[in-house]
Amino acid sequence: MLNDQRRSQGLFKMSNISDLPDDLLVKILSSIPTKDVVATCLLSKRWESLWTNVTRLEFVDKSLLSHQCPNLESLHFKLKSGYACREIGLWIRTAINRHIRELTIECGDILIHLPFRLLTCETLVILKLKGWFDLNIPLTASLPSLKTLHIVLLRESNYESFSKLLSNCPLLVDLMVEQRKSNAMSTLNITVPSLQRLFMRTVVEGESDLRYSSNEKHTPKVEINVPSLKYLNIDDNCNDFDVAKNLPQVVEASIKANETSTKAFLMSLTSSAKRLSLYSVKSEDMDLSFFYQLVHLELCTSANGWVKLLAHMLKCSLTLRVLKLFNEHSNWWMRPLDRWDPPSSVPECMMSSLETLEWREYLGRDIDVEILSYLLKHSSSLRTVKISSDESKSVEETHQMVDDLACVFIDSPNANLCSTYEVVF
Repeated sequence: MLNDQRRSQGLFKMSNISDLPDDLLVKILSSIPTKDVVATCLLSKRWESLWTNVTRLEFVDKSLLSHQCPNLESLHFKLKSGYACREIGLWIRTAINRHIRELTIECGDILIHLPFRLLTCETLVILKLKGWFDLNIPLTASLPSLKTLHIVLLRESNYESFSKLLSNCPLLVDLMVEQRKSNAMSTLNITVPSLQRLFMRTVVEGESDLRYSSNEKHTPKVEINVPSLKYLNIDDNCNDFDVAKNLPQVVEASIKANETSTKAFLMSLTSSAKRLSLYSVKSEDMDLSFFYQLVHLELCTSANGWVKLLAHMLKCSLTLRVLKLFNEHSNWWMRPLDRWDPPSSVPECMMSSLETLEWREYLGRDIDVEILSYLLKHSSSLRTVKISSDESKSVEETHQMVDDLACVFIDSPNANLCSTYEVVF
């Protein structure tokens, strides 16, 4: 009897769902994975054709050709065979006929020739390409609605075509480019007046990326002209970056590049940057203006020249509120350490604005103890201190580090004013 009641309740619920209008059912189906959409539509004869109106699809096979919805919101291709790659042109044209707005194509190591129609699609807003693509840009190329472009594994042979494509994207605001290290002789030009967010990364396979300097006879170049940029993320120590103009609107930047490029970026960010994450630069020959807007600074303690850069940035950052130091590499002993030479006078930010000090992967070297002692002693506005150690330390080393820290805190009168301490070993 109980089972009959449950079965009746289940049928009643299913009847209620089936009574929903088609528009609402399609909206529900659009929020679940494509394979589940098809399986769900088999539950009822009334639902059998509903999947053809779903606006978001992750491509599986030729079922796209049976799709009837006039407006396709999103389509994601994952191609793993040569056959699929040969058919991609037909599938893309079909998606364009459905007024596609978001398109993602992943193709592994198989070279894909993109159809010309994709590069003239008027409705495309988001385009993400991952794999080996041949960007043969037609003279009529134009993506008037494109706002987001992500390309993983950009090839040197496509540099010129890629730059041409960017010039035909008048609304582009988000650009992500990833490539593998090569012996490129060409220059990549990125000129996008409308761009607000830029992420560039060069993957170094089978090599150590500990050195952030360009010692090769020829270093590939990337030219950047993006006057409206607000967010910058560079993870590329293989190329030299040439910043055409200042970046007056950038508020947040993470720069992991060679020394020459890091200097170029810093010189262009002094007027606007509020948050900076830096990995490497030698500051001796750098004439930086004050960072009037900078409130948040992160600095890698395993990069070349970090000690002198820290002193330099403390002196130049008048309103700094948060300072975070972090160690990215375990084999830090390979690096020659600079001598800590503090500013001739206590930096203004340490006397008036610095509130938070965080040091991740604290190593407890003599120079680390010296710098930490200086920061605690002279930061009169400090309220929060967080220190975590390198997990590879032995028990004896950890005990010694704790003893050293205790002495540092005892000798720093300003440390008593902090409201929050967090020391993790």
